[in-house]
Amino acid sequence: MGARRRTLVITRQVAARLAELAPIRPDTAHPHVAIRHPEACRECEGWHCAFLCPAGVFRLHRAPPWITVEHELCVECGACYILCPRDNIGFRWPRPGYGVANRYG
Repeated sequence: MGARRRTLVITRQVAARLAELAPIRPDTAHPHVAIRHPEACRECEGWHCAFLCPAGVFRLHRAPPWITVEHELCVECGACYILCPRDNIGFRWPRPGYGVANRYG
C-alpha cells in the first residue's frame, strides 16, 4: 500500500472517529462547502484540499484529475478554505440546526 493510499485510509478512520464524538447533521439542500470552479482544480498541482482535510471531504480522482466533494463528512474546521492556493473553495457555516453537533459537559 502506497504512502498516499495509507494516508487516505487513516484519514477515513479519523473521520469515522470524529463522527462518533461530534455527530454531523448534513444539510443536503444547502451544502456549506463546495468547489467554485471545478476546471481550476485540474490545473492544481498540490490538491491540498484532498490531502489535508481531516475528515476526507475531498476525494481526488487522478485521470483526468478532478475533485469530488462529500460535504456530509465536513467537521467545519475551515482547513480547505484556508489552504486552497487558488481560493477555489466556497465555505460558509451551516444553517442553524445543521452541521456538527457539539456536546458540552
